[in-house]
Amino acid sequence: MQSAHLGNGFAEVAELYGAYSTVHTDLTTLSKLLHDQIDALRLAIGGAHNSYADTDTEQRDRMWAVQKELLKHYIPAKGDPFVPLPSTGPSEDKPGSNKVTM
Repeated sequence: MQSAHLGNGFAEVAELYGAYSTVHTDLTTLSKLLHDQIDALRLAIGGAHNSYADTDTEQRDRMWAVQKELLKHYIPAKGDPFVPLPSTGPSEDKPGSNKVTM
């Protein structure tokens, strides 16, 4: 849609068109991400059905590409258990730290 379709000669047209454009862009992005998630789920289910024996590099790379794209758009919500807590200092004793102990 073009802004001229909303009318001419009043300031609200630009504001309305800006809101429309933002919503349209967000919905287009959401639709693509949902399509990608469904595709990744299809690949994962197909792989699990065959114990991942026939999972090839192309399928694996596609699933990682979907994951990478989703993370670019992810905005963590407050209280999300998968968001790491801010660091309060050295993490030597925390699981998953880079400290090597022998």
